[in-house]
Amino acid sequence: MSLETEAYVCKAKGEPLKLEKIVLPPLEANEVECDMVCCGLCHTDCHMCTNDWGISDFPMVPGHEGVGIVRAVGSAVSTHAVGDRVGIAWMRDSCQACEACLCGRENICQPGYQGTFLSKSAGVWGKKPYNLTGGCFSKVMRVAARFAFKIPEGVPDDVACPLLCGGGTVYEPLCDYCEPGTQLGVAGIGGLGTAAIKLAKLRGVTPTAISSSPHKKQAALAAGAKDFVCFDDDLAAWAGKFDVIIDTSPANTQPAATYLNLLKFGGTYCRVGIPAAGEGFKYDWIPLIFTQRKVVGSIVTGSKCMHSMFNLVKDNLDFLQADNPDLQNIEKVPFSQANAAMKNLVERKNKGYRYVLVW
Repeated sequence: MSLETEAYVCKAKGEPLKLEKIVLPPLEANEVECDMVCCGLCHTDCHMCTNDWGISDFPMVPGHEGVGIVRAVGSAVSTHAVGDRVGIAWMRDSCQACEACLCGRENICQPGYQGTFLSKSAGVWGKKPYNLTGGCFSKVMRVAARFAFKIPEGVPDDVACPLLCGGGTVYEPLCDYCEPGTQLGVAGIGGLGTAAIKLAKLRGVTPTAISSSPHKKQAALAAGAKDFVCFDDDLAAWAGKFDVIIDTSPANTQPAATYLNLLKFGGTYCRVGIPAAGEGFKYDWIPLIFTQRKVVGSIVTGSKCMHSMFNLVKDNLDFLQADNPDLQNIEKVPFSQANAAMKNLVERKNKGYRYVLVW
């Protein structure tokens, strides 16, 4: 049967969140029902509330870095039990039949996965009207068990939250394009960039931070970066130095040529930060062809890499947190302060690595 709960709702484009009652659709056989404990605040939530990408539907319950406790399971669920601590991310379901889904890469589901709080304006990623009932800014959630990821014992909630989106988003290209010894450039030293540096080191990859903000140097080095490249510096010395660059920037802060010139011949530029609609990619064919550099994109992560990442984190939690004030400086705030936190994040006034909103 349907269930009434409370959630923070964005009623229309650009409007502040309001605590309101919502009604969840009936629990399906393959779903679990969770009491939500907390949720990380991702820049994507801000983009969606202002419809920067043109795929938002209102009213909307945002949130996709949620941690909750299972309190009920559907009739077909055998993988989860009441009391399990789980994380809910950007996807709530997928076809589970295509080649990508069968190998745990549901993020590139061929018919299109179902976004956690996406609806009709998102096309194949919003088949069901989950714009109102979907996101993790709700006190209770119902989601396919496959996308309620069990969080290993010992991994704190506030560490798990940012890994569910930001961590997974950078972990997948680390698995796809890097191997031990890879010289990696991480562009954009915010939540995603910090996670990329730490996770890269755990996989034996050598990360260098790339940023337009010189004041981020110490934090990047503390996170484990071997070196720091600032766009204010002479970049000629860094030309052709990197095997891979993962760009986490949520806007086109630099021309594509700036990054591609930093790659070795045959190197890969991977964009994971999603700019606003209309911010296109521009580069010339001749230098691309003659250097055999590659330009790729990557979106969130599927269940295979998500489980792998959490196992890696579980086994290396001390390393992840050691000598890294940013990972320890997660700002926990009550959900009642969600609007202020979103404003600070957009204006880059947040003091820590990530906001975590707590019920």
